[in-house]
This record gives sequence, structure tokens and C-alpha cells, in this order.
Amino acid sequence: MATTSEAEQQKATTIGARRGQIVAIAVDGTARSYDLRLLPFGGQAFQQSFKEAVFITLANDGGVPLYYQLNQDGTADIDPSANIAISNPPAFTNTHCQAIFSNTKEVIRLDRFVDKFIVIRTAGSATTLRLSVSSPPTVQLF
Repeated sequence: MATTSEAEQQKATTIGARRGQIVAIAVDGTARSYDLRLLPFGGQAFQQSFKEAVFITLANDGGVPLYYQLNQDGTADIDPSANIAISNPPAFTNTHCQAIFSNTKEVIRLDRFVDKFIVIRTAGSATTLRLSVSSPPTVQLF
């Protein structure tokens, strides 16, 4: 796993969207899973025996919120309406997801050994997710 200083260096060297390093995915109200292992982030193909981390930008290029979750097995069961009832203790669930509001973006650090799939959907209307590499990758054997 990358150390804090490596993560800080990676974050400090963020890069803009480069030709050949951008994916635009049409998104609707159906949860769909996409295999991130197929993408050579920063020119580095996924390798099972390597621990790689890279910052990526997730941009919602539409007028409705986009919901996503990273996971290891590709299960596409996220539900933007799922929540913990008032007065109940907080708990992690498999169907909860993160929102990216309309016409905004989020930069996240992707651990390619753990975050193998991205599951995306909206609450109904269509939008476009633009995913791009935001930093050089850091690769370590383990």
C-alpha cells in the first residue's frame, strides 16, 4: 500500500484529462457495473500481483445526480433511496452509494487491487459519467 507521502506526492501532481485517458459512459436509472481492471490508468494495466493506486476524476456531465459505488465483485445493487431510518444506529450496507451532483466532479484515490468495479446509476433520468486519470500511478509489489 502506498504511504502517506506517496499519496501526497500523487495528489500534488494531479493532471488534467488527457487524450486516450478519458471514458464517457451513458448512465440511466439502472445500476450497471463496469470492470475498471480493463482500463490502463496512466498507461499501467491492472496486474493481480501488484498494488496500484491512482487518483481519478469522476465528472457528472448532466442535469441529474449520479450515484456510484466501488467494489470488488461487480455486484450492481446500489439504491440511491436506501438510508438508515431516523433514530437507528448507523451501519454500512451494500446498497448505499455516493452521490455526484449535476455538473460537478469528484476526485478519488482508486486502490486498483480493491476497487475493481464501479457501479453507477441515476435516480431515473439520463446523464453522462466522464472518468479520467488524475495522477500518475504508484505501483508496489506485495
